[in-house]
Amino acid sequence: MEPILKTLRGCLEEARAPIIEEIRTYPPQIAGCDVQYQDLVEKRNGISAEMNRLDALFEEGLAGAALANAIDSFMKSSAYVDDQMAGRIRADLKQA
Repeated sequence: MEPILKTLRGCLEEARAPIIEEIRTYPPQIAGCDVQYQDLVEKRNGISAEMNRLDALFEEGLAGAALANAIDSFMKSSAYVDDQMAGRIRADLKQA
């Protein structure tokens, strides 16, 4: 299941990287007054929370069908794992 963890983490990291870059290069603003900036920060924090949730899922020590079900539930509830990636992961789970 380690390759699946790496694939899911990579998916989340790919979603987070451009947001972090946009925040890094965002022009100075008045704290708390820029809605777009706040939205970027919320997205970055949301993806980071998803990564922590994914790490916790793999630390639970689940195996077999229980782990496959937990991964599937994670993907269904994640706003950052798209349908194409979820399909790839589900195919990998069936082969594992």
